[in-house]
Amino acid sequence: MEQHTGPENKTGEASNMIHDDLRRFADEICEAGAMTAADVKRLSDLVLEIGISAREEADVLIALDRAVKRADEAVEAAWSDLFTALLVDFAVWGARPTGYVDGKTARWLVTAANACGGPSENARRAIAQMVREAKRVDETLLVFVMRRGVMRLRDVLEAEGGEEVAARPEGKSGARAA
Repeated sequence: MEQHTGPENKTGEASNMIHDDLRRFADEICEAGAMTAADVKRLSDLVLEIGISAREEADVLIALDRAVKRADEAVEAAWSDLFTALLVDFAVWGARPTGYVDGKTARWLVTAANACGGPSENARRAIAQMVREAKRVDETLLVFVMRRGVMRLRDVLEAEGGEEVAARPEGKSGARAA
């Protein structure tokens, strides 16, 4: 089996272009102080086809989620859906082997989500969705979702349909759903 190295950085011209455009987008939103439906659509158009390709880009989205108000409930819902989809795609499906969230990536996610006073509701939702979608996650993410009250162990196990869900660090056998 190929070793999972985590979604750190993909290379390529498209990635650099998105990275620069995402930074400009974030700067504009922060200056405006609020995110509108048009802003969410613009971000979606910018990154949804290719996705985010570097932790720095994910960190920008996590910071925007924390720092910027949304104009109304509809904008919040659209942002939440986009934010979750982008982070899940990056962390679960953006690295090889796909469908796995290794320890390094899990620790980065939990650290990023917990910065500045704890995880936002959107960060909790995104990480819970990672646990649901991934074939296997490091136990760091399981502990996060259970301690934060995002998911109960029973919910995690039911979402996985009896498949392997957690990897123990240092090569110990993974936890298996019963």
